[in-house]
Amino acid sequence: MIRHIAVIKLKPGCTPEQEQTFIDMVEDLVHHVDEIVSMSVGRSIGLDGSPTGAVALAADFANLADLNTYLTHPRHLAVSAYVAEIKETAMGADFEIERLEQA
Repeated sequence: MIRHIAVIKLKPGCTPEQEQTFIDMVEDLVHHVDEIVSMSVGRSIGLDGSPTGAVALAADFANLADLNTYLTHPRHLAVSAYVAEIKETAMGADFEIERLEQA
């Protein structure tokens, strides 16, 4: 299984509405991209609970081919185009994981 992580630091002028639109768009991807096994997205917080001005997401895929399908899917490309207008920086990582059993 492959886990895809992204952290997007938003521009200082990004409005709460723009941030929420971005989160909503990411959450909607699970309804359009069958290759997504699971996905979580939310506002990043510091250790004291205060907002960091970033949005983080984690998505799991069965294999690299499914991740690549996701990355080139028209819905993902639309999210990428939207976030390009409101991001200051972005960082991502992909790594192999073992499927964990729920506790």
